[in-house]
Amino acid sequence: MIPEAINHELLQNFEALDHLDDVMKARLRDSAVPLHLKRGQVAFAEGSPCSAFTLLTDGSVNVLESASTGRGILLYRVE
Repeated sequence: MIPEAINHELLQNFEALDHLDDVMKARLRDSAVPLHLKRGQVAFAEGSPCSAFTLLTDGSVNVLESASTGRGILLYRVE
């Protein structure tokens, strides 16, 4: 469960959550798990099953695809 202040901030900053009714907003609040990643840490990988609905609240994420050479190709950056 996330603190009420963070819950309020999420609901204010993500328009996709506006349409949720109070029951769904409570479920979101009660099941949300804050995740703090360090620079360079992998959050998820291509082909892995979706296990969460990720909301980026601070920082940025680079979305990369691995080239045949093993180098990462930057597809886009989420801020």
